[in-house]
Amino acid sequence: MKSKKLLNLLHTRSVRSDSESVVQLANTSIADDDVVGLRELATSRGLVSKSVRKRAWPYLLDAKPTGIYGTGPDATAYREHAHTSHKDNAVVRADIDRSLWKFSDGWTDEERDIERERLKNMINACVEGNDQGVFYYQGLHDVASVLLLVCGEGAAHGMLHRLVRCHLRDCTRATMDPALRTLRLLYPILKRADKELYKLLTRLATVEPALEMPYFALSWYMTWFAHDVDSLEDISRLFDLFMSSHPLMPLYVAAEVLAGARKEILKRGSDPELLYSFLNRLSITGPGRPTVDDLAKRAVALIKSVPPHELTTGKLKRDLLASSAVPFAYLDKDGRWQIPPVADPPASSIIASHSLDDDRDRRRNSGYRRGRPDRPDVGLGPRIAVGTAAVIIAGVFTAASSLLTTN
Repeated sequence: MKSKKLLNLLHTRSVRSDSESVVQLANTSIADDDVVGLRELATSRGLVSKSVRKRAWPYLLDAKPTGIYGTGPDATAYREHAHTSHKDNAVVRADIDRSLWKFSDGWTDEERDIERERLKNMINACVEGNDQGVFYYQGLHDVASVLLLVCGEGAAHGMLHRLVRCHLRDCTRATMDPALRTLRLLYPILKRADKELYKLLTRLATVEPALEMPYFALSWYMTWFAHDVDSLEDISRLFDLFMSSHPLMPLYVAAEVLAGARKEILKRGSDPELLYSFLNRLSITGPGRPTVDDLAKRAVALIKSVPPHELTTGKLKRDLLASSAVPFAYLDKDGRWQIPPVADPPASSIIASHSLDDDRDRRRNSGYRRGRPDRPDVGLGPRIAVGTAAVIIAGVFTAASSLLTTN
């Protein structure tokens, strides 16, 4: 097996642990068509530089770069899809107008506007007018921004096109229900990472409705932490991990983020509302936090301790099977991640089911106490206004609300 050579090099003392050795090993694995070895390298070491990621990320995803210039069929189709109308056009425009601040220090307004136009084209071209059942969600632009800034528009579009149909598929469905069901797996994962924290959060969930579902981690999961990590190099290290791993890996990292803040969480454990507020504002990196490389390595160990197939048994499996696909991802014969086919009802039959005003009334009557952060009906997009659980995100989940602010 080709990967044995690379795996032996990874663990031999003769290989230096610096960036030069990683570049050499990455180039070797790509040249040898060794995706398994490259996945091992990306998860255990990271891919260290933009130049390596430009080659490795598309290879890991088996994502062909899109030809975006000229008159060829790829370029023509890209331009057509980039200007095709879809249900969330207005939301995409609003999100793009507020994007690309975080990773663009020193840019002029003109330079930022050029990249925003490319970002908008990428996203619209991936959605393809919703004809393939792929929908935009707020936070997808955060993922797309990282791909664009690291790899350029053509390669980034190819990767995003693949991700919205695989790793991020439960987020790009006609409703948010599949993503919310998948999010529920964070607590069982946390149980293995830190049993004391698990007991605390699940106990408080019985008296604090906002903790029944780990909404505080929704932006972590849906944006691959891109909304919450301010360094392009740091977020790129996490993207190395996520592209190489089971699509549930962001939840394993989330569990390690919580474990890394255990002292602060336990300190607030006697006050559910205070803890809820703290979790919504929990910083991923910084003083007193594990580095992203440490988070990645701990998450790799954790997923070996509690693999995804152990999370999808019994009643939980039956519940997830009702809509989620990502928990049941599998490796194909080439060593790349795939998900089972999904079948959603027509989007038009769900989106118009009820209004935000209706859901706000239901939320008032469902036991949510005063003191919850609340927001007016702003830019969440029509499909996120589906079901009471989705509206909790709009009105209760502060981190999701922050997706609407400048990043």
